[in-house]
Amino acid sequence: MRYGREEKLEHIIEFAKNSPDEFFAVYTYWIIGAVLLVVSVSILYLSNKDNFPADNDEEEQEIPKNTSHTLQSWQCPNCNEILEGQFDTCWNCLYEKEEISIDEDNKTLEKNSLP
Repeated sequence: MRYGREEKLEHIIEFAKNSPDEFFAVYTYWIIGAVLLVVSVSILYLSNKDNFPADNDEEEQEIPKNTSHTLQSWQCPNCNEILEGQFDTCWNCLYEKEEISIDEDNKTLEKNSLP
């Protein structure tokens, strides 16, 4: 049987009138449970607050510039699989992407295997 808002309220009031001791016990335990839940969550938060960044933290977290949407995709020369830029190893054949670096002093290109 479904109750509307008014029927629920009437049912609770009738329950409180007919058996006040049971009503008090039921709702007291419910309130105690709610308070204990709030207190335990507060204790957990306060004990772990070092793990959460503060709202007024002056140090800004540095966002990495080389995210997946800024790195260029590459094609594995071994198996021709197209890979996203954040990956340096081919998932298909385990070929490791070579890093090309420019030596500013000698103005030469060097191919180095990524570590």
